Amino acid sequence: MVDNNEILKENENNTEVDSNTKIFDKHINEIINGKENVFEDVFEDISSSSSDEKSEEVTEEQQAQEQEDLYAETSGKKKKNKKGMPVIVRVLIILLVSFALATSMLFCVWEILGLKNPFGESGKAAVTEIVVEKNDTWEIIANKLKDKDIINSTTLFRLYVKLKHANDYKIGVHEVKRQPYDELIYTLAQDGTPANTVKVTIPEGKSVNEIAEIMESKKICTKSEFITAVKSNDYDYDFVKKIPVGKCYYHLEGYLFPATYDFYADTNEGKGAENAYKAVNRMLQRMDEELTDDVIKTAKKKGYTIHEVLTMASIVEAEASGYPKEMKNVAQVFYNRLRWTYQPARLGSSPTANYPDSRYNTNVNEGLPPGPICSPSSSAIKAALNPNTSLKADYFVTDRNMKFYYTNSLSEHNALIERLKSEGLWN
Repeated sequence: MVDNNEILKENENNTEVDSNTKIFDKHINEIINGKENVFEDVFEDISSSSSDEKSEEVTEEQQAQEQEDLYAETSGKKKKNKKGMPVIVRVLIILLVSFALATSMLFCVWEILGLKNPFGESGKAAVTEIVVEKNDTWEIIANKLKDKDIINSTTLFRLYVKLKHANDYKIGVHEVKRQPYDELIYTLAQDGTPANTVKVTIPEGKSVNEIAEIMESKKICTKSEFITAVKSNDYDYDFVKKIPVGKCYYHLEGYLFPATYDFYADTNEGKGAENAYKAVNRMLQRMDEELTDDVIKTAKKKGYTIHEVLTMASIVEAEASGYPKEMKNVAQVFYNRLRWTYQPARLGSSPTANYPDSRYNTNVNEGLPPGPICSPSSSAIKAALNPNTSLKADYFVTDRNMKFYYTNSLSEHNALIERLKSEGLWN
């Protein structure tokens, strides 16, 4: 049997919700249009609405009560006490909506003024570059700005551009930073530097000297110009500032992240030194992206500095480049050796003996070398942070097919080498 009283009550509640919804919609539009004292009006409207509803409810509730009493007497069922939404609940809803709107407005203001997000850090790089190409749209430009951490919201930026009727932007290379939207739009409207770029791939495991040769072969800069840029400490990154000064052979060895880049070519314009600096800065920026908060926290928790992590990662890369599945095992072998107490704690890594500074030779010197010996990959960095701690081996070798073998003692290690030689598998 359908309860008419239930239907009546449900309709009353729906009417009440619709009334409040209209009030919310009205005042949200007023906020967007910039009206002041909106929140005071909200409480007045809600109070007025509540008073009108209560006056109407008196008569209706009396009628409903009489019908419920009659129904209870005839059916023997207990009466249900039903009430509309309490005023305190409506006030809480209004406060929550108001807080959400205020938070959103604060974010928009912060973003448009070019400040860092008040709810979380962003925008690590002080100055960076974007290339605006011939067929770029504001949507594409906004995405490029977001990728470089210059803006947080592409939607807000595009809306602001539309409201400002900013239709002009120039093709070329633009130096940008986190700044007010107006200044950013103005920068993009100026003539950009011609983008004569060259695609350059820096392989994993390459040293500074090898990268310098690649840069020279691609006509980005001369080898000496690149080496000069690498020796500089004039780069605005926290991890660069923490590199031990005067300790490493090349100050930025191991910090130039291996990847494919678009670098500016020196077309006989005498900009080799500038190009070298920009190229190094771009590789450091990419390393900055790799050194996430989680990486930094994990290193600190395990008692390592980022410099130590990259040093170990570079050795792992040199020993197991191209074999990421073996890197955690290789890293653990070296960590096991660092814990040796019954003999000198030498890593015994052959690639370190080939580095141009004898201090890096771990066949002779104990512990980690003064710094990285090459540019480690993401896999090597992860392996240095999270090695295979269950592996107890102190030695490893690879055969001519790059198969890895792990042993627990020197005698086992030497016996394995003899067996590989007899089988024609020794390098």
